[in-house]
Amino acid sequence: MKKYIFLVIVFFGVSILFSCNKSTEQKTTETTEENLENDDKYQYDGERTEGPYTVYNEDKTVIGNYDSMFKALHVAGVNGKSTNKVYVVDNNDLEIFRRQARNQYYMYDGEYYVGSASSVDALDWAEDKPRSYVLDGQGLSYVKLGKELMEGSREPEHYELHSGGYNYMFSKSGILQGGEWVKQGYGYASVNVRLSEASFMPPQDGNVWNAYIFLNHKGHYNNDLGLIGNLIDGEIVWRLVRNCSHESHKAIGDNFKVLSNEPVTTMTLDENGVYTGADDLHFEIYATVDGWTLNITNLTTEEVFTIDEKHEGMHTDSTQYFRFLLAASYCPVVGNVWDARSGGFLKNVIFDNIKIARWKESNTYDTSDLEDFYPGEDTLDYGFSQGADTASFYYGTHDEDGEYKSGNSYYKGDKYIVFSSYYDGSNYEYGG
Repeated sequence: MKKYIFLVIVFFGVSILFSCNKSTEQKTTETTEENLENDDKYQYDGERTEGPYTVYNEDKTVIGNYDSMFKALHVAGVNGKSTNKVYVVDNNDLEIFRRQARNQYYMYDGEYYVGSASSVDALDWAEDKPRSYVLDGQGLSYVKLGKELMEGSREPEHYELHSGGYNYMFSKSGILQGGEWVKQGYGYASVNVRLSEASFMPPQDGNVWNAYIFLNHKGHYNNDLGLIGNLIDGEIVWRLVRNCSHESHKAIGDNFKVLSNEPVTTMTLDENGVYTGADDLHFEIYATVDGWTLNITNLTTEEVFTIDEKHEGMHTDSTQYFRFLLAASYCPVVGNVWDARSGGFLKNVIFDNIKIARWKESNTYDTSDLEDFYPGEDTLDYGFSQGADTASFYYGTHDEDGEYKSGNSYYKGDKYIVFSSYYDGSNYEYGG
């Protein structure tokens, strides 16, 4: 059985079916224009733009020329003022932005310019456009991005518009009825991260971008627990990272922290000019009233990496609300208007054997306690790709036994989900 998410081509981020009995091969990225012109399953709005893009001051002097429309919009936002109504034109003198009132929004469908509209009309237009970008009239922030939803029980409550293209999958929380707890929230999670199947490309725009793979656990406090990936000394290095909202960290500005420079796994440049070759990993989280423990096991070296933190009484009042979030993303560190064609990507992060369990005070979990956590399962509250022009998910079940590139096995009937984020204009196609 396979489940496909529809977006642009045949299904979400995918133009051909892929057979799950072989490890996924990376496909050479085509140009943005070729992908858009060959895409006959998505009806674009507006007028096709063409680079390079020129950013002008109000007096018509040039600020700069840029290959990426999104880079030009970012520069316009940085330089525009109420006394300098900066504007942007493409190579055909099509004006695609001019600074104005902040609540007069600009609309883009992929790299098609749609126009300017009131805030209400622009947001309404974007609601059913997976590749939409809506920019405020001052060019300071995206106010709406295209999305694609997983098969869950409800829609997301909010999005992190500054965070680029990403994939999130949220579990349900505890259930309270008539003042009594019917079900505890989730206090245990484990997952295999088949990072051997992934490929990575650093951005080409000169800015800092961070790749993340994590499980987030939330009770009263929010905790991102997992890995950060960056280009360091010619390799993509995946290191332990923790983002904890507890006041003890906030007080010293230490809520986000790379905990060790020791690599959990690395990627090197391959013959196709992209970074590959990471090891498969196993994540396991135990949440307690006073904190949490994350163990990451490298399935090749069998080395175990641990994050363990305790804050007395951290979850006392909200233990039953516990929930988990599984995520993979590739995030800009450049402000609210980021370059959606920076050239970077993190593609084909495969998760399998995803299990969660209701919290138990004993902190011991048997096989009978574990529940599957995938789209379509009762454990899923909601899930989505934000920035559906730059992110995608795909899920299904293996048709036959086989091996990942790491040499680790998968078996017929095993479930999996694949997350990708990309800023190369590929509208990513999974391999065969």
